[in-house]
Amino acid sequence: AKMKREFVLNLRTMIVSDLHGDHETCRRLLRREGVLDELGNRLPGWHVVQVGDLIHGGHNENYRDLAMVEHLDWFDVVLIGNHELPHVFPKNGFPRFAGQTPMHSRATDPLKSNPVAYCVGDWLITHAGLHPYLAPLHGVPGNAHDAAEYLNERFEKRLRSREFDPLFDSVGRARGGWDLLGGIFWCDWHDMRWTDKYPVKQVMGHTPRVRHNGYENDPTGNLWCVDAGAGLSGMVSALISTDGGGWRGVSLKRGRDDINNPRVSDDSDLIGSVPLHDPPDGDDMGTGDTYLLRAFTHRAFPDRKPG
Repeated sequence: AKMKREFVLNLRTMIVSDLHGDHETCRRLLRREGVLDELGNRLPGWHVVQVGDLIHGGHNENYRDLAMVEHLDWFDVVLIGNHELPHVFPKNGFPRFAGQTPMHSRATDPLKSNPVAYCVGDWLITHAGLHPYLAPLHGVPGNAHDAAEYLNERFEKRLRSREFDPLFDSVGRARGGWDLLGGIFWCDWHDMRWTDKYPVKQVMGHTPRVRHNGYENDPTGNLWCVDAGAGLSGMVSALISTDGGGWRGVSLKRGRDDINNPRVSDDSDLIGSVPLHDPPDGDDMGTGDTYLLRAFTHRAFPDRKPG
């Protein structure tokens, strides 16, 4: 997909967190911030991007995922996340996730042409983040617009070849994989922080920041993570563009109004739901899920070695 900077001129941008099928809490947040009217229709003046994991795709929650896909018109851009990936492209050998269960094609077919990367101004947006050490190793350009185009074009090649590509297939050790770092579907926020080797500013989801009200930035202000767990935690978060070219975070918890003050929960609350994906700070993945993922990786790519 071609990236067009001019598309978002004079519009406020909202980047919505992982949703995991939680259409109701998402609707309430978009309504509160003035993106939707009382009937759920889009209001003018906004450009809305969703970072992926729109659907959950696991634990037999088809009804929620179908309901979520029915509201694609809430967003201008919806990225592919690691929860969509093995469902939308089931024959391409992408890593599965713990708790994955079959999905109806009505929930996956509308997502087949969605991009894996996007840019807003000079910000690159992917589901889990492009690690600063991986980018130069794999020839990713050093500006957001060109990087997004490069990643989308390379992903199309990956679909055609069905061959392992570190930018899309790598699963880092923080997520129970064999690779040192994860690609843009499986990178962990804890691996992204404190790195300054890649000049592009980035926004990503994938790693719940429940203890931070669903969003967090690194000390430089050049990296933002927006993920509150959504269907897994009952909280949805988003970033809204500011006049200075940065972001401010907003969030809403199911059954409450604004929760932008005290910490209301803990990332470890999510470990029971998705132990493969979202370990709390300092937690090392459960061995059962680690072995599950490694067994799949070996089966899909038998020539790969740990390391």
